[in-house]
Amino acid sequence: MASAARRYGMKHIVQMRKLTLFYSPKGGSSKGCREFINKDFVKFASERPSSVFTATTIPDSRHPHFLVEYLNGRGYKVDLKNLSDKEVLEHATILSTSSGKKHKKLQQVSKSVRIYTQSPTPSVSEFLVPALL
Repeated sequence: MASAARRYGMKHIVQMRKLTLFYSPKGGSSKGCREFINKDFVKFASERPSSVFTATTIPDSRHPHFLVEYLNGRGYKVDLKNLSDKEVLEHATILSTSSGKKHKKLQQVSKSVRIYTQSPTPSVSEFLVPALL
């Protein structure tokens, strides 16, 4: 495990359990997925030995997608319709490095772009005419 941590540059356990690619062998929206399988899939899977990678064909009427399962039991489906092989690889990399936890929405402090300054109120002596004093 120590050598794998050095190789990936990580010091944690990879949370992805299984990544399945569903694609159509003839469909036009699966073109990038087929190129990904032919070029990068074997190398991508061999670099991550702790996870299981499979590619499964689907009917031509359905669009390609990733189905990912994590160690914590969560699963996600990511649509890959009409993506290039580089974009499919990018999605696979993001899915393999994420933890599978549900993301919490963070509230940010809103800051105003404009700076409002209130001018000082004039004193009573400024209103009095010097001739009346």
